[in-house]
Amino acid sequence: MPQILGRILILPEKYYIIHLWDRFWFRKIARYARIQALQYFKLNHPSKIRRALWSLLPVSSIPYYFYLLYAYSPRGKKIFNLEAVMYTIGNMLYDSLLFTLMKLRSKKQREIAKLISEKGFIQLLKLDE
Repeated sequence: MPQILGRILILPEKYYIIHLWDRFWFRKIARYARIQALQYFKLNHPSKIRRALWSLLPVSSIPYYFYLLYAYSPRGKKIFNLEAVMYTIGNMLYDSLLFTLMKLRSKKQREIAKLISEKGFIQLLKLDE
């Protein structure tokens, strides 16, 4: 455990620390923004492959996992790192479970889900007043 000299402050969640004295801080921010934009495009762009794999879940879990691994990894030297692999496993299991439960819904549950997605859960509970 490293030794800390000075005061220890607990910051609120909305507090950001930006190290502006770093010489290359703008390049770092631009690089991270580019990586995030690429990942967002790969995940949210309408893809026939993703739609087909998603409709065949949970049977197509392994190919869907590799598709998500490709979508989450930035192009560069380290495509498969441990953090991306573990994050992708969690998302693949979540999507598989979600799609399986959606397929097992009854007609009444489908109507309730459609009503919630159209009107909003908070408005149906009248909590926005």
